[in-house]
Amino acid sequence: MKKALIRLEDVGPGGKYGTEESLLKLCVVADLLAREGVPFHVAMIPRFVDPSKGYDSSIANGKDPFVKKFLNVIHYLRTRGGSIGMHGYRHQYQMEASADGYEFAYSACESDCPPQEPDASYLDREEFEKSYSSSRMRDGFATAKQAGVKLDWFETPHYAAEGNARQVLEGWVGLFFENDPSHEEANKKVKFEDLDTPLYRGVVYVPTPLFYIDGSHPEQDVERMCKEIAEYAPDEIAGFFYHAFLEFPYIAFESTGSGKKRVKYDVKSPLHRLIRCFKQQGWTFEHLLNLVPFAPSARRTGVFPGNNGVVLTGDVDGDQRSELVFWEPSTGTWSVLRANLDGYPNRNIPIGDPDQALTGWAQGEYWRPFLGDVNGDGRADLIVLDPEIGQWQVALSDGQRFAPAAGDRQFLWLEHFPSGEDWVPLVGDFNGDGKTDVAVYNVTTGDLRVALSTGAHFEEMMVKGTDHAHLWLKGWVKGKDWRVAVGDFNGDGRSDLVAWNRRTGDWKVALSNGRQLMPTAGHVGTYWRRGFGVGDQWKLLVADVNGDGRDDVLLVDSAKGLWLVARNEGDRFVPHDTTFGPWAAGAYAAPFVGKFTRDGKAAIGVRQPLLRGGVVDFSLSVMK
Repeated sequence: MKKALIRLEDVGPGGKYGTEESLLKLCVVADLLAREGVPFHVAMIPRFVDPSKGYDSSIANGKDPFVKKFLNVIHYLRTRGGSIGMHGYRHQYQMEASADGYEFAYSACESDCPPQEPDASYLDREEFEKSYSSSRMRDGFATAKQAGVKLDWFETPHYAAEGNARQVLEGWVGLFFENDPSHEEANKKVKFEDLDTPLYRGVVYVPTPLFYIDGSHPEQDVERMCKEIAEYAPDEIAGFFYHAFLEFPYIAFESTGSGKKRVKYDVKSPLHRLIRCFKQQGWTFEHLLNLVPFAPSARRTGVFPGNNGVVLTGDVDGDQRSELVFWEPSTGTWSVLRANLDGYPNRNIPIGDPDQALTGWAQGEYWRPFLGDVNGDGRADLIVLDPEIGQWQVALSDGQRFAPAAGDRQFLWLEHFPSGEDWVPLVGDFNGDGKTDVAVYNVTTGDLRVALSTGAHFEEMMVKGTDHAHLWLKGWVKGKDWRVAVGDFNGDGRSDLVAWNRRTGDWKVALSNGRQLMPTAGHVGTYWRRGFGVGDQWKLLVADVNGDGRDDVLLVDSAKGLWLVARNEGDRFVPHDTTFGPWAAGAYAAPFVGKFTRDGKAAIGVRQPLLRGGVVDFSLSVMK
């Protein structure tokens, strides 16, 4: 499918949109786009300033009658399919007017120039926070938050932030709706820059290679765009921005005689003709957030160093968000790092120090660590397996620390459970009672055995009248090419299984009914997907990345920093059109997933044990 993007440019509480009539006409433009089925974007200037006229209006001033009307319009635009982004903070500097002026450093400046940023502004946290560019970004985000405007992306005024100013902006935002400044010519595809700095890792640019309609010669530019898109390849993005006030002369309000007004909108306007032109050539307008599954977010350096250790994710304190739990096998030390990342698209969210939560427990690299809520109190506990003897132990979370739990079997929650190289250990709530159970899957026979948590130990269900264990799944996928993982794939609160064949790219699902798992038909016979993700380089992860209550599947090539995502649509996995990355690539990179925000969407992350004294990086989901 050929994809196009349109952005309505320079919309702020002043200038061309400084009257009630202009705001009404802006709504008419949005109505046109909605009727035509065109998702659109709005580049909003939070504070509009015109020093020559003594004008200064901020969307944070909720008591101002005009600001109230402006915000009502912004919220209306979102209901009509608009995605709102921050277009600088004031889009001006000193005596320039907003929308006309520049805000950040640019080489062509000859007078009243925004300040250049020193090298320390992107190398040192304290200097970064004190920089001019940070002051503008901080004020912009604070203003939007105070006004209650949800932001989806950022656009630099005039795409201009040169030198160190660009890196300061990238320290605040991971997703830009503008051309990649590292390429002189506008690229026609989403660009991933896997940059590594002390303050952030990676940035994404979504381009507008068609640029815009110049108001001084709109006829010429409409014709230009229609010719250019005819030469675009199907996988290239036909993105452009448009000043909606160019439509205003084509919009009139006529009285109906009953006190109401009728809208008359000339179909010969530039925007009407552009929409017709794009559609006639087979282009479909999309939201930017449908093109990119994740946006690079916060970074924490100087944490969890060294190549010996494991990072797990789970909600250990019961706040509905995941924490990172780090296990050092040599000492049996467990530490918790809290990373609450609400505030997107702001990625400048300081992450504190890890807290030691337990030491001298599960010491030795032979242990297999897991996280799960074994007693149903809403907090994730530690679960460890000694695979040599099939012994499971638990340490319970009190929200701050872990304490080894005796249960009712002298600290041995389960003994003599199947183990060995053919048995893959798993954890999940297989019967849906709110307590995490343990299981093992035999890759040779395709059998699954489950031991349910009683809150004090794990216990296998036995077949009545015998001493044989009840199999929850028998003779399913077999062989070393299959990888089996746990997730809730129908949203019923019970853990299911997904199986992926790394040689063929085939996918199957078995759903739990609370007593057993049943192989479930998919969109293609027994398969939920075929030919997706082939190769030994991929690692399988499971998480609900779009917040719909059903787990999706992800594949990551850590060395190259490439991520594949396939959404769960009930009986199939549908791959996202865009491969995310390269992002956080590294030979020793350890990927993870977890819910670090309150929107219900799982984020992805990577631990780099040998980089900058140990690093963890996050990218938040923007998927719908």
